[in-house]
Parts: sequence; C-alpha cells; structure tokens
Amino acid sequence: MMMVGRMGERIYLAASSLGLGCCGIGAFYDEEARDLLGLNRESRVLYLVDVGPVKSLARDAG
Repeated sequence: MMMVGRMGERIYLAASSLGLGCCGIGAFYDEEARDLLGLNRESRVLYLVDVGPVKSLARDAG
C-alpha cells in the first residue's frame, strides 16, 4: 500500500509539472474497474488516478 501511495503521489507531481489536472478516484466497483482496464482476475485495483487537461486551462490555451 505504501508503494501504491508513492506511485500515486508521483503521478500527481508529474501531472502538475505538465500543467495537467489530476484526481484520485476513491469509489469504484472492483470487478467493473478490472474489466474496464482489461486486467486478469488475479489483479486488483488499489489506487485509481485520472489525469488530463483541466477544462479552464484547455479553454485558455486554445
């Protein structure tokens, strides 16, 4: 769990340095997330992070 937390923090820092937004997703259904991501049955989603352009930043840039 500590390694997952550290990886998540690095994703937040990288997104921020690239001018992107980042949001941890705290509630999801394990099996649906696994199917959506194409993971095998032995895999588990421990931490889910969404990264992408922030709407206000995307509007200002273009």
